[in-house]
Amino acid sequence: MTEELKDTSSLKNSITQQSDSNESIEQTLEDSENRRKEEGGFGVEKPISVIFAAIEGFEVDSNADMDMIEEISIVKQQFDLELDNIITKYGGITDKIQGGFFMATFGTQVTNKDDPTCAILAAMDMVKI
Repeated sequence: MTEELKDTSSLKNSITQQSDSNESIEQTLEDSENRRKEEGGFGVEKPISVIFAAIEGFEVDSNADMDMIEEISIVKQQFDLELDNIITKYGGITDKIQGGFFMATFGTQVTNKDDPTCAILAAMDMVKI
């Protein structure tokens, strides 16, 4: 992250120069800064574990008929639910599911020293389905 992004005062200056309502913008930025301080900071560094997965061969043919697309969608929803159950079982969070791609995180909300182990165990279970 660049120094400019870290420095809220430079952001504040650039916004206030471009606006007629400087007072309200300054108040909004000040409120945001205070909230950030109350919540324990912004961009706190901590170790996390991430699983990226892809369903091998998952593609929907653009020439497929609607019945086939609907069937694929139902199977995919069941598969996504299975993956989510596995991730949750090991204390992770399903972060993103898009098409045949899947991302889960461990340690983003609550950090535990066994997050890396849990991520590996979850990945091993995911391969089994």
